[in-house]
Amino acid sequence: MESPLVSSGPQSVRPLLLFSPDRELGAEARHALAAAGPVRSASSWTAFRKQATGSLCAVAVLAGDGGMPEHTEELAAFRSAAPVVPLVLVTREDPEMLRTLAPVPVDEVVWLGEMPEALALAARRAVSRGWRRRMSWTFGLSAGVPRVLREALALAARAGVPFRSVSALGDAAGADRRTLWRAWREATDGEGARGLKEVLGWLLLLRAMRLRDGGLSWSAAADRLEVGPKALRRTSRSLMDVDLRGLGRAGIAAVVEGFERRVLIPLEKGHRRDRVS
Repeated sequence: MESPLVSSGPQSVRPLLLFSPDRELGAEARHALAAAGPVRSASSWTAFRKQATGSLCAVAVLAGDGGMPEHTEELAAFRSAAPVVPLVLVTREDPEMLRTLAPVPVDEVVWLGEMPEALALAARRAVSRGWRRRMSWTFGLSAGVPRVLREALALAARAGVPFRSVSALGDAAGADRRTLWRAWREATDGEGARGLKEVLGWLLLLRAMRLRDGGLSWSAAADRLEVGPKALRRTSRSLMDVDLRGLGRAGIAAVVEGFERRVLIPLEKGHRRDRVS
């Protein structure tokens, strides 16, 4: 049988991590980012790298007044140390400087002239897309994720319209729902989400929050996802213990936290157990 959805209750959200060599710009960015969630400042590039794994999103504010090759090296080192942490770069709009920074993959770029208005929104967008990179990275730990499950979850993550049931996902993936349920239990050793029905619920909330952040009403978002407002409300209650108004206040960061805690972290733990055994 498919397991019921499980309320995870409201959870604390990891902070956004900010680094800026320029104190004045750093203070302006910190104030702007407060609209997106709690903010922690790093005092150096080394601290920026070390604190990244405990952060929901990293923001580097670089004025670009000399030293850009050094900054590029530091950003590349950050990306190597924290490959799945969303990264927002705030810098001046300069074609030559952008060419220098081009080798470093970032999720969002905000021009200094757009500060502070655009920064919080850019951070939220980076967070809302970051779960896909983390999910792909988790699936790369193939030893801990059975192939049938990995392929089904990848299909669910790519689907334009969310799957409403494990049976529908299984039909699309060419696997029996009982096979998928057993694969999930095997991969997670019973930790995290009780079954794929809960996983599908998290994917639904992530998509709904992205549409909501894009300016749609909850009703319009539900219609776009072909689920209806009542189903979306039930899922929010089951997973986040809040109604849709409360979900909007909690924000995309809280949903990402729940998805990682209930879905991705158990999969990663399963991989580590397999390597030890």
